[in-house]
Amino acid sequence: MTRALLLLTAALVGGWSAHASVSPQEIDTVFLSDLDLDVRRQAKATNAIWMHPGPRNLDAAVFGTVAEPLGTEFMIGVPLYDRLDDGQGNWTATALPNFRSNITSPLGSDAVAEVSVRDRTPVDLPSFTSVTYDEIALTVKFTDPFGRRLEVTCNRALPKGPFHEFFGGVGTNLIQHGRTGLGGKQAPQVFSYISLYGLAQLTIDGQLLPGNDRRLIHVMVTQGIRDANNAPGAAGGNGPFMGTNAEVDRDDLELHMVLPSVRFMPSGMPQPNSPVVGVGQEYIHILFEDVTLSGTGLRGILRR
Repeated sequence: MTRALLLLTAALVGGWSAHASVSPQEIDTVFLSDLDLDVRRQAKATNAIWMHPGPRNLDAAVFGTVAEPLGTEFMIGVPLYDRLDDGQGNWTATALPNFRSNITSPLGSDAVAEVSVRDRTPVDLPSFTSVTYDEIALTVKFTDPFGRRLEVTCNRALPKGPFHEFFGGVGTNLIQHGRTGLGGKQAPQVFSYISLYGLAQLTIDGQLLPGNDRRLIHVMVTQGIRDANNAPGAAGGNGPFMGTNAEVDRDDLELHMVLPSVRFMPSGMPQPNSPVVGVGQEYIHILFEDVTLSGTGLRGILRR
């Protein structure tokens, strides 16, 4: 039987009381056979919002100070040229528009998301064209704030991440974002019941525009990480949501769908700086507030 090596983040291994005689730093791997991991999850969601590009607050715990900056990693961090400061040595917000802003518009009642995943591959495979055993079936439909009918579909998991671990295309029971190194650092550290990465197709009013196929898609079902009212607050949308760990609502569920400005070529290689075509902004980020989640875990049945 082949064995796969599952890398755990520090957040996942820091509290294993069963190994009280071993320091957390020594527990950095766990082995799963190909048959050990077979997690199936399904989610349906309604009540969505569209996130417009805008400023994003920068949490000092993640991004440091002007004198000692943190969180500059490629693709998941914020480069120094994209930061504003208060003149007192503290970062305040992004200088460039960001897809995690507090500037939002509610979407209509026709917005719906349905996703089904099977998590069997615990870690990334050697190449972008490797065969993964993870499975994705996803459809997201909605009318955007400008009256266009959008539909996103995905049925192909990405076996390898270009800038951080993709867990073979589907991850379940993960801790992501914040300072974990998994996902963008502007979102707070949060528990994900489903986290998928795949190749998606976007149609606009029924048309597939050139460049809107083979798009990178990231969808996750997480604990709540947005303010309930999504109020923009003062300062032009630089509002009350600071993206800090303290704001995570562990009793809430949200479904996020992101189409970033990354497309994969027919050769299988990623092409960064490839904006979504036909929507007037480089990326799409929508959030569903009403989520029903079900499926299996390593132990028994999950239903929320």
